[in-house]
Amino acid sequence: AASYNLISLSASLKKEFAAASYREALHCSASTASDVFFFSYGVLVCWGLSEEEELDFVKRVKSFESDPLSRIERDFYEFSYGDHLQLQRDEFILPMHDALSKLSIS
Repeated sequence: AASYNLISLSASLKKEFAAASYREALHCSASTASDVFFFSYGVLVCWGLSEEEELDFVKRVKSFESDPLSRIERDFYEFSYGDHLQLQRDEFILPMHDALSKLSIS
């Protein structure tokens, strides 16, 4: 999508999930171990969700998109936790379990 209406999306998601707004982004805790970030410029980033759960979020936000893409563009990375932030091949190693660490990478 070219963009998301984050205000309306936030109101909708807060009915089911814990959600927090940041500058140009919306964070949704899908579960205790997973996070989803929506950016005003039309990007959705999922952490710790199955492919089925990711596609469910894509469907949920369709009505909040403007100028949707004809096909979904996807990148995949693994992540784990360690002593400090690093990128090894296609794996992010995060120093903390908090959402702000994931937001900074997203």
